Amino acid sequence: MHTIDAHNHSLPFIDDGAKDMDMALAMLRVAESTGTKEIILTPHHLHGAYTNFADNVIKQAEVLTEHAEKNNIFIKLHTASEVHLVPETVEQLLNQKALTYCGHGKAALVELPKHSLPMGVEKILNELVGNGIIPIIAHPERNSSLRNDPAPLREWIQFGCKSQVTGQSCTGAFGKALQQTTLSMISEGLVHLVASDAHRPEGRSPSLADAITVINQLFGEETRNLLFSDNPAHLIAGTDLVNPVEIDNVSQYHNTARQKRGWLDRLKTSIK
Repeated sequence: MHTIDAHNHSLPFIDDGAKDMDMALAMLRVAESTGTKEIILTPHHLHGAYTNFADNVIKQAEVLTEHAEKNNIFIKLHTASEVHLVPETVEQLLNQKALTYCGHGKAALVELPKHSLPMGVEKILNELVGNGIIPIIAHPERNSSLRNDPAPLREWIQFGCKSQVTGQSCTGAFGKALQQTTLSMISEGLVHLVASDAHRPEGRSPSLADAITVINQLFGEETRNLLFSDNPAHLIAGTDLVNPVEIDNVSQYHNTARQKRGWLDRLKTSIK
């Protein structure tokens, strides 16, 4: 499988990810050694503390690529922005001040606050969709409002949004309750990509290997390929993402779950 990480903070100096070039290269080495072939660098933008305009992101990514090649790291790097959902988001993306995925103007990684859904969020998402930019909701499982009630996420996906969960959410590294929420979202077909959201070589690591194993075991190869390879490749190419509910393995999983005790019940028991 050609693994592509569609959410990653290895670009140094400009946000809360890699602090310097040495850390950035260490992150790339971890990613490459654990099977990732391509990374889409997604520094924060309009985050309050971090404002990273498109031209500087592209320039810094070129510098990182040069350093990586000099250090015999040959993972392929692309650029995008992780744009905080604020009133300026639409204008910044339309005017290319913030980066859509690979600059195609087709999809953009957007970030919610950790604990709430801001007023006007649906208006912003609708404006993006109406202007031909598909919002990719970053780590919805880590937003406490959506974790308690995923109904808004379902509505957003119905009118054209997509979503991306974090690999460590799938593995239980952030806790069993969050893992349960994440896997439930995947089983409902609410998740289109799994990415690392890496910020460090260790801890918030760029390795997706464990998450790939979990998704493969629970949902099969087709869903695994879709979330870690096929849909990220669509972002790079500027083509439409595939809706995960169209994957046969998801339907097969639900049929099997009716006949025997499912993984969600097992997770619930393990939490008690």
